[in-house]
Amino acid sequence: MEFNIKKLQTFIGHKSSVYGLANGENSDVFYSVAGDGYVVRWDINNPDEGYPVVKLNNNAYTLNYFAAKNLLIVPDNQVGVHWVDVESRQIVHTNHLPGVSVFDIKTFDENVFFSDNKSNFHQVSTKDFSIKTHPAYSDKSARSMAILPISQEIAVAYSDFSIRIFDLNNLKLKKILSGHENSVFSLIFLEDKKLLVSAGRDAKIIVWDTENDFEKIEKIPAHIYAINHLEVLQEVGLIASCSMDKTIKLWDINDFKLKKVIDKGRHASHNSSINRILWNSESQQLLSASDDRNISLWNLF
Repeated sequence: MEFNIKKLQTFIGHKSSVYGLANGENSDVFYSVAGDGYVVRWDINNPDEGYPVVKLNNNAYTLNYFAAKNLLIVPDNQVGVHWVDVESRQIVHTNHLPGVSVFDIKTFDENVFFSDNKSNFHQVSTKDFSIKTHPAYSDKSARSMAILPISQEIAVAYSDFSIRIFDLNNLKLKKILSGHENSVFSLIFLEDKKLLVSAGRDAKIIVWDTENDFEKIEKIPAHIYAINHLEVLQEVGLIASCSMDKTIKLWDINDFKLKKVIDKGRHASHNSSINRILWNSESQQLLSASDDRNISLWNLF
């Protein structure tokens, strides 16, 4: 695999750390959200033409584009979760969650799941926006989720160093995974390999075999500081990780060997913690968002 790492664009405009990225209605569009409370729509080819879709009352850590209804799902921390029409830029519904900060959003079939700082995860019907809040299983934040569609399970990562596996149909607890030495910040599921991959504040990546009772098969000392996010680059056979150590690392999806490091010294990358990465499967380009308030677009090959 021959890499040719090149930063193509820098998207500047946020006034605070950028926490969330989401692909948009076509391969040229993406959305971001930051500590300044602005949700911004960007055109990959025209970085100077970003514009705000909505201004939140507070900050947000994540967002999700729901293509079936052309809506953005955007948390407004301490307020709730807004459903925003991207054309009219109007909020069409709010799931009120006072005092709650949402860390992750996942969609599956006709349901959307939120995980929050009070250890809850919430299930919302996309038909009528009705919400069910499921009991807290920890006294620490629920930071990330991954849907396991084949086994009909949902994995939830917590700041109590654990990962809990729930039945996706009745949301009953099935199993608790231990292995991290600090908060677990990110989860991904490799469906073709039946593997769950986790990462977090301990700077480790752990690989779990979902077909063998979630046996831990790899524990990789991956970064110097906390790993904020993992992303699957399925089309090119890679996993990407980003970290407080200001680097993006690319890992082979088959053997989890390190293939490439993207950093400031060699590639003019970010000068602060990288909070989120996003793969565009159509253009096969990578986006990264940082505490330096900037978003970068990368060619890898």
